[in-house]
Amino acid sequence: MKSVEEWRWREREGGEKDRGLGDAGTKARYLVDLIHVQSMNLGDARWLW
Repeated sequence: MKSVEEWRWREREGGEKDRGLGDAGTKARYLVDLIHVQSMNLGDARWLW
């Protein structure tokens, strides 16, 4: 599941950036958007649930 590894890498990268902002809401929205994009890229969101 390459996309999951990519998601984890992106989450770490995003977490580093959001830590500087000090806004947990920003990180939450970032992760929700990222998951949505990944599900569209795969064309099948079943693996998320």
